[in-house]
Amino acid sequence: MSGKNTLFSYFKRVEKAPVQKAVVADSPEKDDEEKTKNDENSPKNTSTPQAKKVKKSDTSPESTNKKRKVEKKETPKDKGGKKNNSKKSSTPRTAGKKFKRISVANESSDEETAVGNKKRKVSAEDGDKDNWKPESEESESEEDIDESVSEESDFSSEDSEEEGKQNKKKISNKKKPVKLNTSVLNTSASKDEKKTAKGGQLGQKVWAHLKYEFLKPNNIRDASKKRPDEEGYNPHTLYVPPDFVKTLTPAMKQWWEIKSKHFDCVIFIKLGKFYELYHMDATTGVNELNLVYMNHPEVAHAGFPEAAYARYASALVEKNYKVARVEQTETPDMMAERCKTIRNPTKFDKVVRREVCQITSKGTRLYLAIEGDPSTEDHLYLFSITEGKSSSNKPIYGVCFVDTSVGSFHVGQFEDDRYQSQLRTLLAMHPPAHVLLDRGKVSAETKHVLETTAHSAIIESLANKIEFLSATECLIKLHENKYFKSDEEGNPQWPSVLAEMTSFKDLRTPEPDKELALSALGGCLWYLIDSKIDLQLVCIENFNLYQPELFEKQLEKKSLKTLTGKMVLDATTMQNLDVVEYSETGEKENSLLGKLDNCCTAFGKRLLRDWLCSPLCSVSAIQRRQEAVTALMKMPSECEKARKILKELPDLERSLTKISIYGNALTAANHPESRAIFYEDFSKKKIGNFLLLLKGFEKALKALDFFQGTNEELPQLLRRLTRTADFDEEGRFPEYKDVLNFFKEAFDAEEALKTGKIAPRKGVDSEFEACCQKLQDLDDELKDHLREVKSKLRCEAKYIGTDKKRFQIEIPEKVVVPMNFELSSSRKGFKRYYSPESKELLVKMQAAETEKKEYLLDINRRMFAKFSDSATLWKAATDCLAILDVLLSIAMYGTKEDTCMPVFYEPSEDRPVSTNLNFSFTLISSLFLKPIIHWGNIVWLYPNKSCIASLEQMD
Repeated sequence: MSGKNTLFSYFKRVEKAPVQKAVVADSPEKDDEEKTKNDENSPKNTSTPQAKKVKKSDTSPESTNKKRKVEKKETPKDKGGKKNNSKKSSTPRTAGKKFKRISVANESSDEETAVGNKKRKVSAEDGDKDNWKPESEESESEEDIDESVSEESDFSSEDSEEEGKQNKKKISNKKKPVKLNTSVLNTSASKDEKKTAKGGQLGQKVWAHLKYEFLKPNNIRDASKKRPDEEGYNPHTLYVPPDFVKTLTPAMKQWWEIKSKHFDCVIFIKLGKFYELYHMDATTGVNELNLVYMNHPEVAHAGFPEAAYARYASALVEKNYKVARVEQTETPDMMAERCKTIRNPTKFDKVVRREVCQITSKGTRLYLAIEGDPSTEDHLYLFSITEGKSSSNKPIYGVCFVDTSVGSFHVGQFEDDRYQSQLRTLLAMHPPAHVLLDRGKVSAETKHVLETTAHSAIIESLANKIEFLSATECLIKLHENKYFKSDEEGNPQWPSVLAEMTSFKDLRTPEPDKELALSALGGCLWYLIDSKIDLQLVCIENFNLYQPELFEKQLEKKSLKTLTGKMVLDATTMQNLDVVEYSETGEKENSLLGKLDNCCTAFGKRLLRDWLCSPLCSVSAIQRRQEAVTALMKMPSECEKARKILKELPDLERSLTKISIYGNALTAANHPESRAIFYEDFSKKKIGNFLLLLKGFEKALKALDFFQGTNEELPQLLRRLTRTADFDEEGRFPEYKDVLNFFKEAFDAEEALKTGKIAPRKGVDSEFEACCQKLQDLDDELKDHLREVKSKLRCEAKYIGTDKKRFQIEIPEKVVVPMNFELSSSRKGFKRYYSPESKELLVKMQAAETEKKEYLLDINRRMFAKFSDSATLWKAATDCLAILDVLLSIAMYGTKEDTCMPVFYEPSEDRPVSTNLNFSFTLISSLFLKPIIHWGNIVWLYPNKSCIASLEQMD
């Protein structure tokens, strides 16, 4: 066989070999068998098919040209006809090392990944670069590294493509797992890791974390040395033997300390400008995120740039992982200063500090600047549930659920029946994304309800009284952390919902009938503290009482006044009627919500869902909505213009929460995020969010103008929603135009976006102006003092010096100065002195400059806090806009379909309220439901294919 054919057949063989993600050999025997097979299958005069080695060994010009031809043929094209540029992009390397990557198919080609795929060098900010370097590493040139990576990435085969498609199918399951994704805890080798990488340097190596005895499944223990099968085992922690810690480099010791406290999380640890993943976390990153391994001899290692955090963290969270973001909170200079204060600093002291700044799961997303934009407009609730028994042996539930993206807490306690009907209803109306259970207190029946009802939620158990706090411990924690503002006398002003759950005389003592509710709040509070987001959310003080609606009790008195609440739709009814999900597919499409949802805003969509899950019982309230929808259907032109503007609005509800968090003084003072060192300028993103919110409220006023200028008399509800009290006595929309103009004129928006700093204009910030005025007064005093010195000494004098040596008075050397003048320096013909006055003024000037500097660093937060001071105003406006959006959505449905308006009757002697409201429904098509028979007077109707019809009483 000719040399040309031999080389070509070799490349074809490599082309068909599937690319492996990990490099693990099961045993020496397997290595020998693999080596033998490679020897038998390899062509003559060539080495074993280790892609990198073959490439390096065959360096003749003729061979090089042949390789280029083969590579040119194998360059794939995408569907759009553009060439795949994956060959050009190199892969990210760890700071302080020149590592090769094991080739892994990486289909990402966006800008963030491209940044991460550039050559990574250690910057001075890394501080502890040497500590992250393994003890043994190959010395290679950058050209060799780039060549080996690009060559391996070109050899993708049909087999590897099919394997990739199968992996994608496995990932894209319709139903998420019930439990927290614990593959991060799986320290045994995966199938991919047991295979030998073709052409990889690691072909004969096993990842270090697979060899550690304490990480083997049978040996894993928590921080208290309890095994998983022992009572009280804590899956959040890991026992790391002290003898093992002594063998680690300082920075790897730092990583293991964090991992031991957050064993159930994937650790994204900041190293310079990159987030790095190590050991089992790196394996998770490669398998789930298509990251690539660093070619380290033993340690599994992957990473990506800081700018890509939002994308990669979100991808893991969507797959039910928990992500711990660890930031560098100290510069090398700060570390050096710290070490000076230590008498005998060790090598473990000489590593920059890193702290966990946030733990993100499905139920703890804030969508701040670093986290990116929301992927859904739906509520994502974090639930906390505990359970007790009543005197009649019925279950009593304490619940707390919070939407972290909005900052709204709901706390309550209720007695349920033996079928857990009210709990099922709660879960159906407010579907959880993450559930925390009080370990040992929640019954098996309740767990079964959660597993069947909240099938897509993470379900996690917390240790009773240790993690899941008791009612008393919860109240103590709220006091100690000082979440709530105090009055002039220093007394904390708690939200009324929480204050009513405690003793009137002592806020630390819970009411007996609210202990489970406060304990549920305690479980939620502990988890928020552990996730480092408690300060951001609890300080918003948005607490609401959750109390299940009991429709049967409302009907007992048979009075119109009792019918002012909302109807109860239990979980079974909502499922049978396809209210929010179509039962056959589990999707929103073809459900009642899917048909009626024409909302333009995210907060309007959330409100529509709440309306459908809790229909009104008050006839007068229903009629007001009917009148509003009827009026909107008669003015299609105005509605279309208003809807066009509403579509341009951001999610005002979530944006208000973000700005409130940005302006939180407690977070700025005490949270590790305030100490974090970022290389991306997230302050610009924060200002961008703020400006977007201001523009949103400005556009909202234009949408209301279409209704204020109409000649037709609007119904009461529309007048309340679209008009202010100054324009119409019925108006409830807040008058915020003056407040909005203040913030629009307070600073230069374009300059703030460029610099990332808000520079307040004159008259905007009195405290900032006071700082500037203090500096000006000191400057005037210094000028007056210099004139006084000139007058007394009768000679020329001037100030000399910079920074700490400023305001030295330079005087000709022949001039006799007062005895209290202090000589500081001299030059030919002149001497420089400090007078007592100039020295004192220098100290004052330095203090004032420091105060101004600190104020400027905090100026953005102060502006956000000033905006949040009017939170009540902004929330009222958002609520009005949400209701208007829902009414417009229903009106739009009414204009598209053949509909008519149902008639509702108020209870009277002729038409008494029936206590036996039974409804029978039948499916008339795959899309709609129609009421067939009904007893009683108040009719609850759903969209029919033909119309929305009113039904007369049938006896």
